[in-house]
Amino acid sequence: MNDRAEFRKAILAMYHNRCVVCGTPSRIVHEIIPRSRLPRTWAMIDNAVVLCKRCHDEAHESTVKSEKMLRYVAERMREIYSKEGSTCPKHQ
Repeated sequence: MNDRAEFRKAILAMYHNRCVVCGTPSRIVHEIIPRSRLPRTWAMIDNAVVLCKRCHDEAHESTVKSEKMLRYVAERMREIYSKEGSTCPKHQ
């Protein structure tokens, strides 16, 4: 498996395959800051979340607003999942 696939797998596991905004089951990994803006460091655990299709579409409607919102939500979700024993390498 390539690095991108492993990164995606880690993000999905960290958020238990659920949208960080609404909790809907999903397998869409969203980069908070796009690869085009972070060409060398886009694959950071703190730069990705799981979103459902509806929330993913909404996130792309307002980039600046979505970056701030998703970073906040991602941090809260990491706190919750780290207490539950997340499988994310960052929390092992």
